[in-house]
Amino acid sequence: MKKDKINNLFKILFVVFLIIQPLLDTYYLYTEDVISIFKFSPSTLIRFIFIGIVFVYMLFKYKRDKKIIPLILYGILSVIYAIIHHLTVRNFNSLSPDGFGYSKFKEFFYIARLVIPVLIIFITIDFEFKFEDLIKIFGIVTCIVGTTIVVSNLFKIGLGSYTNEVIQDNIIGWFTGAYSKYSFYELATKGWFNFANQISGLLVMLSIPTIYSLLKKTNVYHAYNFIVLLLSMMMIGTKVALYMILPVMIGIIGIYVIAKFVSKSDIYINKASVIIIALSMICYCGMIKYSPAINRATINNDILANRENKDEDEDDDSENKMEEINKQLLEVKKQGYEEKIAFIEENYGVYSINDEFILNAYSYKVDPDFWLEEFQKPLAERLNYRKLEEEMIKRVKNIDGKATNNWFGISYIRVQNIFNIERDFVLQYYTIGIVGVILFIIIPFIILTAIAGIYMLKKYKSFLTVENMLMVLVIASIIGIAYFSGNVIDSLIITIYLSFIIGVLLKQTVFENEMKLIEQENIKE
Repeated sequence: MKKDKINNLFKILFVVFLIIQPLLDTYYLYTEDVISIFKFSPSTLIRFIFIGIVFVYMLFKYKRDKKIIPLILYGILSVIYAIIHHLTVRNFNSLSPDGFGYSKFKEFFYIARLVIPVLIIFITIDFEFKFEDLIKIFGIVTCIVGTTIVVSNLFKIGLGSYTNEVIQDNIIGWFTGAYSKYSFYELATKGWFNFANQISGLLVMLSIPTIYSLLKKTNVYHAYNFIVLLLSMMMIGTKVALYMILPVMIGIIGIYVIAKFVSKSDIYINKASVIIIALSMICYCGMIKYSPAINRATINNDILANRENKDEDEDDDSENKMEEINKQLLEVKKQGYEEKIAFIEENYGVYSINDEFILNAYSYKVDPDFWLEEFQKPLAERLNYRKLEEEMIKRVKNIDGKATNNWFGISYIRVQNIFNIERDFVLQYYTIGIVGVILFIIIPFIILTAIAGIYMLKKYKSFLTVENMLMVLVIASIIGIAYFSGNVIDSLIITIYLSFIIGVLLKQTVFENEMKLIEQENIKE
Protein backbone atom coordinates (compact mmCIF):
# COMPACT_ATOMS: atom_id res chain seq x y z
CA MET A 1 0.00 0.00 0.00
CA LYS A 2 2.84 2.35 0.91
CA LYS A 3 4.57 1.57 -2.39
CA ASP A 4 1.41 2.46 -4.32
CA LYS A 5 1.17 5.81 -2.52
CA ILE A 6 4.80 6.62 -3.30
CA ASN A 7 4.31 5.58 -6.92
CA ASN A 8 1.19 7.76 -7.23
CA LEU A 9 3.04 10.68 -5.64
CA PHE A 10 5.85 10.43 -8.20
CA LYS A 11 3.31 10.11 -11.01
CA ILE A 12 1.54 13.30 -9.86
CA LEU A 13 4.88 15.12 -9.59
CA PHE A 14 5.76 13.95 -13.10
CA VAL A 15 2.48 15.37 -14.42
CA VAL A 16 3.24 18.70 -12.74
CA PHE A 17 6.73 18.57 -14.23
CA LEU A 18 5.25 18.17 -17.72
CA ILE A 19 2.75 20.99 -17.22
CA ILE A 20 5.33 23.54 -16.05
CA GLN A 21 7.70 23.01 -19.00
CA PRO A 22 6.59 26.24 -20.74
CA LEU A 23 7.26 28.17 -17.53
CA LEU A 24 10.77 26.71 -17.44
CA ASP A 25 11.31 27.95 -20.99
CA THR A 26 10.85 31.60 -20.04
CA TYR A 27 13.39 33.90 -21.68
CA TYR A 28 14.43 35.58 -18.42
CA LEU A 29 15.66 32.27 -17.01
CA TYR A 30 18.21 32.10 -19.85
CA THR A 31 19.68 35.60 -19.61
CA GLU A 32 23.41 35.99 -18.95
CA ASP A 33 22.80 37.55 -15.52
CA VAL A 34 20.82 34.51 -14.35
CA ILE A 35 23.15 31.97 -15.95
CA SER A 36 26.17 33.66 -14.34
CA ILE A 37 24.68 32.84 -10.93
CA PHE A 38 24.03 29.14 -11.56
CA LYS A 39 26.56 28.58 -14.41
CA PHE A 40 23.61 27.03 -16.26
CA SER A 41 20.02 28.10 -16.71
CA PRO A 42 18.04 27.18 -13.56
CA SER A 43 15.48 25.64 -15.94
CA THR A 44 18.01 23.07 -17.10
CA LEU A 45 19.09 22.35 -13.54
CA ILE A 46 15.47 21.84 -12.42
CA ARG A 47 14.89 19.41 -15.30
CA PHE A 48 18.05 17.47 -14.54
CA ILE A 49 17.40 17.29 -10.82
CA PHE A 50 13.80 16.16 -11.18
CA ILE A 51 14.49 13.52 -13.82
CA GLY A 52 17.51 12.34 -11.82
CA ILE A 53 15.36 11.88 -8.70
CA VAL A 54 12.70 9.93 -10.61
CA PHE A 55 15.40 7.78 -12.24
CA VAL A 56 16.90 6.92 -8.83
CA TYR A 57 13.38 6.03 -7.65
CA MET A 58 13.03 3.69 -10.64
CA LEU A 59 16.34 2.02 -9.82
CA PHE A 60 15.16 1.26 -6.28
CA LYS A 61 11.73 0.25 -7.51
CA TYR A 62 13.13 -2.31 -9.96
CA LYS A 63 16.43 -3.20 -8.28
CA ARG A 64 15.64 -6.93 -8.61
CA ASP A 65 13.50 -6.70 -11.74
CA LYS A 66 14.64 -7.37 -15.32
CA LYS A 67 12.42 -4.52 -16.49
CA ILE A 68 15.13 -1.99 -15.64
CA ILE A 69 17.88 -3.84 -17.56
CA PRO A 70 17.29 -2.19 -20.99
CA LEU A 71 17.50 1.25 -19.38
CA ILE A 72 20.70 0.36 -17.52
CA LEU A 73 22.24 -1.02 -20.72
CA TYR A 74 21.36 2.18 -22.55
CA GLY A 75 22.95 4.17 -19.75
CA ILE A 76 26.13 2.09 -19.96
CA LEU A 77 26.29 2.56 -23.75
CA SER A 78 25.82 6.31 -23.27
CA VAL A 79 28.69 6.47 -20.77
CA ILE A 80 30.96 4.44 -23.07
CA TYR A 81 30.05 6.72 -25.96
CA ALA A 82 30.71 9.85 -23.86
CA ILE A 83 34.20 8.59 -22.94
CA ILE A 84 35.13 7.66 -26.52
CA HIS A 85 33.65 10.93 -27.80
CA HIS A 86 35.76 12.90 -25.33
CA LEU A 87 38.94 11.03 -26.22
CA THR A 88 38.41 11.65 -29.94
CA VAL A 89 37.51 15.34 -29.76
CA ARG A 90 39.78 16.67 -26.99
CA ASN A 91 42.86 16.89 -29.24
CA PHE A 92 41.79 18.82 -32.30
CA ASN A 93 43.90 20.13 -35.15
CA SER A 94 42.69 23.44 -36.55
CA LEU A 95 43.85 26.78 -37.84
CA SER A 96 42.52 28.41 -34.67
CA PRO A 97 45.01 28.62 -31.77
CA ASP A 98 42.43 27.33 -29.25
CA GLY A 99 40.88 24.71 -31.53
CA PHE A 100 37.61 26.70 -31.36
CA GLY A 101 37.32 25.88 -27.70
CA TYR A 102 36.38 22.69 -25.90
CA SER A 103 35.00 22.08 -22.41
CA LYS A 104 34.87 18.53 -21.09
CA PHE A 105 32.28 19.47 -18.48
CA LYS A 106 29.97 21.25 -20.93
CA GLU A 107 30.28 18.45 -23.47
CA PHE A 108 29.34 15.75 -20.92
CA PHE A 109 26.49 17.96 -19.79
CA TYR A 110 25.24 18.15 -23.38
CA ILE A 111 25.40 14.38 -23.81
CA ALA A 112 23.50 13.97 -20.53
CA ARG A 113 20.74 16.12 -22.05
CA LEU A 114 20.57 13.71 -24.99
CA VAL A 115 19.95 10.78 -22.62
CA ILE A 116 16.86 12.43 -21.09
CA PRO A 117 14.39 11.32 -23.84
CA VAL A 118 14.98 7.62 -23.14
CA LEU A 119 14.49 8.21 -19.40
CA ILE A 120 11.23 10.06 -20.11
CA ILE A 121 10.01 7.22 -22.36
CA PHE A 122 10.75 4.63 -19.65
CA ILE A 123 9.09 6.73 -16.93
CA THR A 124 5.99 7.32 -19.11
CA ILE A 125 5.58 3.60 -19.82
CA ASP A 126 6.16 2.66 -16.20
CA PHE A 127 3.56 5.12 -14.90
CA GLU A 128 1.11 3.69 -17.46
CA PHE A 129 0.05 6.99 -18.97
CA LYS A 130 -2.72 6.73 -21.55
CA PHE A 131 -3.80 8.93 -24.44
CA GLU A 132 -6.52 10.45 -22.25
CA ASP A 133 -3.83 11.62 -19.82
CA LEU A 134 -1.82 13.07 -22.68
CA ILE A 135 -4.83 15.03 -23.92
CA LYS A 136 -5.49 16.53 -20.49
CA ILE A 137 -1.86 17.52 -19.94
CA PHE A 138 -1.45 19.00 -23.40
CA GLY A 139 -4.73 20.87 -23.01
CA ILE A 140 -3.35 22.71 -19.97
CA VAL A 141 -0.03 23.35 -21.74
CA THR A 142 -1.87 24.75 -24.79
CA CYS A 143 -3.85 27.08 -22.54
CA ILE A 144 -0.66 28.34 -20.86
CA VAL A 145 1.35 28.86 -24.07
CA GLY A 146 -1.52 30.21 -26.18
CA THR A 147 -2.79 32.62 -23.53
CA THR A 148 0.70 33.92 -22.83
CA ILE A 149 1.43 34.73 -26.47
CA VAL A 150 -2.00 36.20 -27.25
CA VAL A 151 -2.28 38.34 -24.11
CA SER A 152 1.29 39.63 -24.39
CA ASN A 153 0.58 40.55 -28.01
CA LEU A 154 -2.72 42.31 -27.37
CA PHE A 155 -1.25 44.41 -24.55
CA LYS A 156 2.01 45.00 -26.47
CA ILE A 157 4.16 43.60 -23.67
CA GLY A 158 5.49 40.45 -25.35
CA LEU A 159 9.08 40.01 -26.52
CA GLY A 160 9.90 40.14 -30.21
CA SER A 161 10.47 36.72 -31.73
CA TYR A 162 13.76 37.83 -33.28
CA THR A 163 14.87 40.73 -31.07
CA ASN A 164 14.00 39.95 -27.43
CA GLU A 165 12.80 43.57 -27.28
CA VAL A 166 9.21 44.47 -26.39
CA ILE A 167 7.02 44.60 -29.52
CA GLN A 168 5.80 47.95 -30.86
CA ASP A 169 2.26 47.01 -31.90
CA ASN A 170 -0.26 44.17 -31.70
CA ILE A 171 -2.33 42.09 -34.10
CA ILE A 172 -4.85 44.92 -34.47
CA GLY A 173 -2.05 47.13 -35.74
CA TRP A 174 -1.33 44.67 -38.58
CA PHE A 175 -4.58 45.84 -40.19
CA THR A 176 -4.28 49.54 -39.31
CA GLY A 177 -0.91 50.58 -40.73
CA ALA A 178 1.64 49.11 -38.31
CA TYR A 179 3.79 47.81 -41.18
CA SER A 180 4.25 51.37 -42.46
CA LYS A 181 5.87 52.31 -39.15
CA TYR A 182 7.51 49.12 -37.91
CA SER A 183 9.24 46.09 -39.38
CA PHE A 184 8.12 42.51 -38.83
CA TYR A 185 10.92 42.26 -36.26
CA GLU A 186 9.02 44.71 -34.07
CA LEU A 187 5.62 43.04 -34.51
CA ALA A 188 6.17 39.26 -34.26
CA THR A 189 6.01 38.05 -30.66
CA LYS A 190 6.92 34.87 -28.81
CA GLY A 191 5.36 35.99 -25.53
CA TRP A 192 8.05 35.69 -22.87
CA PHE A 193 9.46 32.41 -24.07
CA ASN A 194 13.09 31.80 -24.94
CA PHE A 195 13.31 30.87 -28.62
CA ALA A 196 10.68 31.44 -31.31
CA ASN A 197 11.75 28.39 -33.36
CA GLN A 198 11.32 26.02 -30.44
CA ILE A 199 7.97 27.47 -29.39
CA SER A 200 6.85 27.23 -33.03
CA GLY A 201 7.62 23.51 -32.95
CA LEU A 202 5.76 23.22 -29.66
CA LEU A 203 2.69 24.97 -31.12
CA VAL A 204 2.65 22.49 -34.01
CA MET A 205 2.95 19.63 -31.53
CA LEU A 206 0.06 21.01 -29.45
CA SER A 207 -2.17 21.67 -32.46
CA ILE A 208 -2.93 17.99 -33.09
CA PRO A 209 -4.25 17.03 -29.62
CA THR A 210 -6.01 20.42 -29.45
CA ILE A 211 -7.95 19.76 -32.66
CA TYR A 212 -8.72 16.20 -31.53
CA SER A 213 -10.09 17.45 -28.20
CA LEU A 214 -12.37 19.94 -29.94
CA LEU A 215 -13.62 17.34 -32.42
CA LYS A 216 -14.32 15.00 -29.53
CA LYS A 217 -16.22 17.48 -27.39
CA THR A 218 -17.47 21.01 -28.01
CA ASN A 219 -17.06 23.26 -25.00
CA VAL A 220 -15.68 26.70 -24.23
CA TYR A 221 -12.35 25.34 -22.97
CA HIS A 222 -11.55 23.33 -26.09
CA ALA A 223 -12.76 26.09 -28.44
CA TYR A 224 -10.71 28.68 -26.53
CA ASN A 225 -7.58 26.54 -26.74
CA PHE A 226 -8.00 26.08 -30.48
CA ILE A 227 -8.52 29.79 -31.17
CA VAL A 228 -5.61 31.04 -29.03
CA LEU A 229 -3.43 28.35 -30.59
CA LEU A 230 -4.25 29.59 -34.10
CA LEU A 231 -3.61 33.19 -33.07
CA SER A 232 -0.31 32.22 -31.46
CA MET A 233 0.84 30.38 -34.58
CA MET A 234 0.29 33.58 -36.53
CA MET A 235 1.63 36.04 -33.94
CA ILE A 236 4.96 34.27 -33.44
CA GLY A 237 6.01 35.15 -36.97
CA THR A 238 7.75 31.97 -38.17
CA LYS A 239 6.90 30.10 -41.36
CA VAL A 240 6.83 26.79 -39.47
CA ALA A 241 4.11 27.95 -37.10
CA LEU A 242 2.18 29.85 -39.78
CA TYR A 243 1.99 27.13 -42.42
CA MET A 244 2.23 23.82 -40.56
CA ILE A 245 -1.37 24.01 -39.35
CA LEU A 246 -2.50 23.36 -42.94
CA PRO A 247 -0.71 19.98 -43.45
CA VAL A 248 -1.68 19.10 -39.88
CA MET A 249 -5.36 19.57 -40.75
CA ILE A 250 -4.93 17.46 -43.89
CA GLY A 251 -3.17 14.77 -41.86
CA ILE A 252 -5.95 14.68 -39.27
CA ILE A 253 -8.60 14.34 -41.97
CA GLY A 254 -6.60 11.48 -43.51
CA ILE A 255 -6.36 9.74 -40.13
CA TYR A 256 -10.11 9.85 -39.59
CA VAL A 257 -10.66 8.44 -43.09
CA ILE A 258 -8.22 5.58 -42.44
CA ALA A 259 -9.82 4.86 -39.06
CA LYS A 260 -13.28 4.76 -40.64
CA PHE A 261 -12.59 2.67 -43.73
CA VAL A 262 -9.45 0.65 -42.95
CA SER A 263 -9.41 -0.24 -39.27
CA LYS A 264 -13.20 0.18 -38.99
CA SER A 265 -12.77 2.09 -35.73
CA ASP A 266 -15.74 3.63 -34.00
CA ILE A 267 -15.17 7.37 -34.30
CA TYR A 268 -17.21 10.28 -33.07
CA ILE A 269 -16.92 13.80 -34.44
CA ASN A 270 -18.94 16.65 -32.96
CA LYS A 271 -20.63 18.55 -35.80
CA ALA A 272 -20.57 21.85 -33.92
CA SER A 273 -16.82 21.47 -33.52
CA VAL A 274 -16.40 20.91 -37.26
CA ILE A 275 -18.20 24.22 -37.89
CA ILE A 276 -16.00 26.05 -35.35
CA ILE A 277 -12.83 24.61 -36.88
CA ALA A 278 -13.95 25.34 -40.46
CA LEU A 279 -14.89 28.96 -39.70
CA SER A 280 -11.69 29.50 -37.71
CA MET A 281 -9.54 28.12 -40.53
CA ILE A 282 -11.29 30.34 -43.09
CA CYS A 283 -10.54 33.39 -40.92
CA TYR A 284 -6.99 32.15 -40.37
CA CYS A 285 -6.32 31.76 -44.10
CA GLY A 286 -7.78 35.22 -44.69
CA MET A 287 -5.44 36.76 -42.10
CA ILE A 288 -2.26 35.01 -43.29
CA LYS A 289 -1.32 37.81 -45.69
CA TYR A 290 -1.20 40.27 -42.76
CA SER A 291 1.06 38.10 -40.59
CA PRO A 292 4.66 39.08 -39.72
CA ALA A 293 5.99 35.91 -41.39
CA ILE A 294 4.46 36.89 -44.73
CA ASN A 295 5.61 40.48 -44.32
CA ARG A 296 9.14 39.22 -43.69
CA ALA A 297 9.08 37.08 -46.83
CA THR A 298 7.76 40.02 -48.86
CA ILE A 299 10.54 42.31 -47.66
CA ASN A 300 13.20 39.67 -48.40
CA ASN A 301 11.79 39.12 -51.88
CA ASP A 302 11.79 42.89 -52.53
CA ILE A 303 15.41 43.14 -51.43
CA LEU A 304 16.40 40.26 -53.71
CA ALA A 305 14.43 41.75 -56.63
CA ASN A 306 16.06 45.15 -56.10
CA ARG A 307 19.47 43.52 -56.03
CA GLU A 308 18.75 41.65 -59.25
CA ASN A 309 17.44 44.82 -60.91
CA LYS A 310 20.52 46.67 -59.76
CA ASP A 311 22.71 43.99 -61.26
CA GLU A 312 20.82 44.26 -64.55
CA ASP A 313 21.11 48.05 -64.56
CA GLU A 314 24.82 48.10 -63.82
CA ASP A 315 26.78 49.95 -66.42
CA ASP A 316 29.75 48.60 -68.30
CA ASP A 317 32.16 50.26 -65.86
CA SER A 318 30.68 48.30 -62.92
CA GLU A 319 30.84 45.04 -64.83
CA ASN A 320 34.41 45.71 -65.81
CA LYS A 321 35.25 46.55 -62.20
CA MET A 322 33.81 43.22 -60.98
CA GLU A 323 35.75 41.35 -63.65
CA GLU A 324 38.89 43.12 -62.50
CA ILE A 325 38.24 42.18 -58.85
CA ASN A 326 37.71 38.55 -59.86
CA LYS A 327 41.03 38.58 -61.72
CA GLN A 328 42.70 39.98 -58.59
CA LEU A 329 41.07 37.18 -56.62
CA LEU A 330 42.71 34.55 -58.83
CA GLU A 331 46.06 36.25 -58.42
CA VAL A 332 45.83 36.81 -54.66
CA LYS A 333 45.10 33.10 -54.07
CA LYS A 334 48.70 32.44 -55.14
CA GLN A 335 50.12 35.10 -52.82
CA GLY A 336 50.94 35.21 -49.12
CA TYR A 337 48.81 35.56 -45.99
CA GLU A 338 49.04 39.36 -45.70
CA GLU A 339 47.98 39.92 -49.32
CA LYS A 340 45.01 37.57 -48.90
CA ILE A 341 43.89 39.33 -45.71
CA ALA A 342 44.15 42.75 -47.34
CA PHE A 343 42.13 41.62 -50.37
CA ILE A 344 39.37 40.10 -48.20
CA GLU A 345 39.10 43.18 -45.97
CA GLU A 346 38.71 45.39 -49.01
CA ASN A 347 36.32 43.23 -51.02
CA TYR A 348 34.23 40.86 -48.87
CA GLY A 349 31.31 43.28 -49.02
CA VAL A 350 31.40 43.17 -52.82
CA TYR A 351 30.90 39.41 -52.62
CA SER A 352 27.81 39.81 -50.34
CA ILE A 353 29.26 37.77 -47.48
CA ASN A 354 27.46 38.12 -44.14
CA ASP A 355 29.59 40.07 -41.62
CA GLU A 356 28.69 37.69 -38.79
CA PHE A 357 30.13 34.73 -40.68
CA ILE A 358 33.36 36.17 -42.03
CA LEU A 359 34.27 38.46 -39.12
CA ASN A 360 33.15 36.49 -36.07
CA ALA A 361 31.97 32.92 -36.64
CA TYR A 362 34.83 31.70 -38.82
CA SER A 363 37.16 34.65 -39.13
CA TYR A 364 38.90 35.31 -42.43
CA LYS A 365 42.05 35.94 -40.37
CA VAL A 366 41.98 32.31 -39.26
CA ASP A 367 41.37 30.79 -42.69
CA PRO A 368 41.58 33.28 -45.60
CA ASP A 369 41.86 30.46 -48.17
CA PHE A 370 38.38 29.19 -47.26
CA TRP A 371 36.79 32.59 -47.84
CA LEU A 372 38.62 33.15 -51.11
CA GLU A 373 37.10 29.86 -52.32
CA GLU A 374 33.66 31.03 -51.18
CA PHE A 375 34.09 34.27 -53.12
CA GLN A 376 34.32 32.24 -56.33
CA LYS A 377 30.97 30.52 -55.78
CA PRO A 378 27.72 31.77 -57.39
CA LEU A 379 25.87 34.57 -55.61
CA ALA A 380 22.93 32.26 -54.74
CA GLU A 381 25.28 30.00 -52.78
CA ARG A 382 26.92 32.92 -50.98
CA LEU A 383 23.47 34.15 -49.92
CA ASN A 384 22.36 30.69 -48.78
CA TYR A 385 23.20 31.15 -45.10
CA ARG A 386 22.24 27.63 -44.05
CA LYS A 387 24.57 26.14 -46.62
CA LEU A 388 27.34 28.54 -45.59
CA GLU A 389 26.86 27.55 -41.93
CA GLU A 390 27.49 23.93 -42.86
CA GLU A 391 30.40 24.79 -45.16
CA MET A 392 32.24 26.51 -42.29
CA ILE A 393 31.83 23.49 -39.99
CA LYS A 394 32.71 21.07 -42.78
CA ARG A 395 35.91 23.03 -43.42
CA VAL A 396 36.92 22.84 -39.74
CA LYS A 397 36.15 19.11 -39.66
CA ASN A 398 38.18 18.44 -42.82
CA ILE A 399 41.21 20.38 -41.58
CA ASP A 400 41.34 18.15 -38.48
CA GLY A 401 41.00 15.22 -40.86
CA LYS A 402 40.51 12.38 -38.37
CA ALA A 403 38.28 9.51 -39.54
CA THR A 404 36.76 9.38 -36.05
CA ASN A 405 35.12 12.76 -36.73
CA ASN A 406 32.58 10.98 -38.93
CA TRP A 407 31.68 8.51 -36.18
CA PHE A 408 31.94 10.62 -33.01
CA GLY A 409 31.70 14.21 -34.25
CA ILE A 410 33.89 17.22 -33.44
CA SER A 411 31.95 18.21 -30.27
CA TYR A 412 28.83 20.25 -29.64
CA ILE A 413 30.69 23.02 -27.83
CA ARG A 414 33.19 23.46 -30.65
CA VAL A 415 30.47 23.73 -33.29
CA GLN A 416 28.50 26.24 -31.21
CA ASN A 417 31.64 28.33 -30.76
CA ILE A 418 31.79 28.61 -34.56
CA PHE A 419 28.15 28.76 -35.64
CA ASN A 420 24.97 26.80 -34.99
CA ILE A 421 23.77 24.84 -38.05
CA GLU A 422 20.04 25.51 -38.41
CA ARG A 423 19.18 22.00 -39.52
CA ASP A 424 18.85 19.14 -37.08
CA PHE A 425 20.39 15.76 -37.90
CA VAL A 426 22.98 17.62 -39.98
CA LEU A 427 23.99 19.57 -36.87
CA GLN A 428 24.14 16.41 -34.77
CA TYR A 429 26.18 14.62 -37.43
CA TYR A 430 28.91 17.21 -36.96
CA THR A 431 28.60 17.48 -33.17
CA ILE A 432 28.20 13.84 -32.04
CA GLY A 433 28.85 11.87 -35.23
CA ILE A 434 27.07 8.88 -36.77
CA VAL A 435 27.29 6.79 -33.58
CA GLY A 436 25.84 9.60 -31.49
CA VAL A 437 23.01 10.24 -33.96
CA ILE A 438 22.06 6.55 -33.90
CA LEU A 439 22.28 6.28 -30.11
CA PHE A 440 20.57 9.53 -29.10
CA ILE A 441 18.24 10.35 -32.01
CA ILE A 442 17.55 7.38 -34.29
CA ILE A 443 16.89 4.88 -31.49
CA PRO A 444 14.59 6.92 -29.19
CA PHE A 445 12.72 8.97 -31.79
CA ILE A 446 12.65 6.93 -34.99
CA ILE A 447 13.24 3.24 -34.21
CA LEU A 448 10.90 3.14 -31.22
CA THR A 449 8.21 4.95 -33.22
CA ALA A 450 8.76 2.54 -36.11
CA ILE A 451 8.32 -0.44 -33.77
CA ALA A 452 5.01 0.99 -32.57
CA GLY A 453 4.05 1.60 -36.21
CA ILE A 454 4.75 -2.02 -37.10
CA TYR A 455 2.48 -3.20 -34.27
CA MET A 456 -0.21 -0.81 -35.50
CA LEU A 457 -0.05 -2.23 -39.02
CA LYS A 458 0.15 -5.88 -37.95
CA LYS A 459 -2.71 -5.54 -35.48
CA TYR A 460 -4.54 -2.81 -37.37
CA LYS A 461 -7.98 -3.75 -36.09
CA SER A 462 -6.83 -3.22 -32.51
CA PHE A 463 -4.09 -0.59 -32.74
CA LEU A 464 -4.71 1.44 -35.90
CA THR A 465 -6.88 3.83 -33.93
CA VAL A 466 -7.37 7.56 -34.34
CA GLU A 467 -5.52 8.19 -31.09
CA ASN A 468 -2.45 6.13 -32.01
CA MET A 469 -2.26 7.56 -35.52
CA LEU A 470 -2.52 11.10 -34.16
CA MET A 471 0.50 10.46 -31.93
CA VAL A 472 2.45 9.19 -34.95
CA LEU A 473 1.43 12.35 -36.81
CA VAL A 474 2.77 14.51 -33.96
CA ILE A 475 6.08 12.63 -33.95
CA ALA A 476 6.41 12.77 -37.76
CA SER A 477 5.61 16.51 -37.75
CA ILE A 478 8.31 17.29 -35.18
CA ILE A 479 10.91 15.13 -36.94
CA GLY A 480 10.09 16.93 -40.19
CA ILE A 481 10.36 20.36 -38.56
CA ALA A 482 13.66 19.34 -36.98
CA TYR A 483 15.13 18.38 -40.35
CA PHE A 484 13.92 21.37 -42.36
CA SER A 485 13.92 24.10 -39.71
CA GLY A 486 16.37 23.03 -37.01
CA ASN A 487 16.84 23.97 -33.34
CA VAL A 488 14.37 21.31 -32.20
CA ILE A 489 16.18 18.09 -31.27
CA ASP A 490 18.49 19.90 -28.81
CA SER A 491 15.55 21.70 -27.18
CA LEU A 492 14.47 20.04 -23.93
CA ILE A 493 10.95 21.49 -24.02
CA ILE A 494 10.44 19.69 -27.35
CA THR A 495 12.23 16.42 -26.61
CA ILE A 496 10.60 15.99 -23.19
CA TYR A 497 7.11 16.24 -24.71
CA LEU A 498 8.09 14.20 -27.77
CA SER A 499 9.46 11.43 -25.53
CA PHE A 500 6.29 11.50 -23.46
CA ILE A 501 4.21 10.99 -26.62
CA ILE A 502 6.45 8.13 -27.77
CA GLY A 503 6.12 6.53 -24.32
CA VAL A 504 2.31 6.71 -24.46
CA LEU A 505 2.33 5.33 -28.02
CA LEU A 506 4.54 2.39 -27.01
CA LYS A 507 2.35 1.74 -23.97
CA GLN A 508 -0.79 1.59 -26.12
CA THR A 509 0.72 -0.65 -28.80
CA VAL A 510 3.77 -2.76 -27.93
CA PHE A 511 3.12 -3.14 -24.21
CA GLU A 512 -0.64 -3.42 -24.65
CA ASN A 513 -0.02 -6.31 -27.04
CA GLU A 514 2.29 -8.02 -24.53
CA MET A 515 -0.35 -7.72 -21.81
CA LYS A 516 -2.94 -9.34 -24.09
CA LEU A 517 -0.55 -12.22 -24.84
CA ILE A 518 0.08 -12.74 -21.11
CA GLU A 519 -3.67 -12.76 -20.45
CA GLN A 520 -4.17 -15.33 -23.20
CA GLU A 521 -1.44 -17.55 -21.71
CA ASN A 522 -3.04 -17.30 -18.26
CA ILE A 523 -6.43 -18.32 -19.71
CA LYS A 524 -4.87 -21.41 -21.37
CA GLU A 525 -3.26 -22.45 -18.11
